[in-house]
Amino acid sequence: MTRSGKSLRLAAARSRTLADGLVQSNQRELNLPRPNDFIAGIRELLGPLGGHEERISLSLPDSSGRLYLHEMETIFKSRDEGLDILRWKLKGSLPAAPKDVQLDYQVLNKNENGRYRMLVSVITRNVLGQYEELFNAAGYQPLVVDFHSLNVLGYYQPQVDFSDDLVLIVIDGTTLVFKYFQNGQLVLQRCREVGSSVERVFQEINRSVAGNRNKLPSLSRAKVYLHSDWEQMESLQEAVAAVLEKPVQVLDPKIEKLSIDSAVIQPHQGRSLVAALGAAERLM
Repeated sequence: MTRSGKSLRLAAARSRTLADGLVQSNQRELNLPRPNDFIAGIRELLGPLGGHEERISLSLPDSSGRLYLHEMETIFKSRDEGLDILRWKLKGSLPAAPKDVQLDYQVLNKNENGRYRMLVSVITRNVLGQYEELFNAAGYQPLVVDFHSLNVLGYYQPQVDFSDDLVLIVIDGTTLVFKYFQNGQLVLQRCREVGSSVERVFQEINRSVAGNRNKLPSLSRAKVYLHSDWEQMESLQEAVAAVLEKPVQVLDPKIEKLSIDSAVIQPHQGRSLVAALGAAERLM
């Protein structure tokens, strides 16, 4: 991506389907069982694009880590204090021992009870370290690292009014992420593997709603937005609408506004670039 005045432009893009088993997202185990093949794949994909640019923004599978919504009575005196306290508070649900996880957090808001709500990102050091090590070995330096669905969210924020109550469903590859926003604040997040099955999508969304209907009654009134890189978008949209019993708006990434040659990219391929674009914008 390049900057032209106040606008960002997409100078070039490449997309490739990963070989089976090349990435096996997991919270506790290393995700890349064939390091040499992964390095070769990264070089083949990014080599024609990067030129002499080595800096990259990395978007990791949501299922390689965890996102927590957490509340604290008081704000931290420093960021380091916050990291230490959150490791201790969350130690019972972390994917590894507190000393073995990389943790970051963002204060979202102060609620009506005076408590501070936070979004906490967690990934084990060995999982993150392997990604960083192999990208470095391929000749690229990850400067920004975040989860896939957060980069999708960042890309669409200029298009969607998140001050409303809304549901954002992200289905890319084999992963479904269900996010519910109330009065502009994220209050529910679930991540599940669904393979390539529309039926599994229906089941997991139904579990997300059924398990929280009483706790979040306004969820039934929320607008619903869907992003996916699946080709069978129509059947996917119908399944989501059926389980939530309301219309579903499919988000349009409007790639053509970034001045890419849209003639060579099919709609589902353009949607597959959204997380990468959201990640790249964070370097600009």
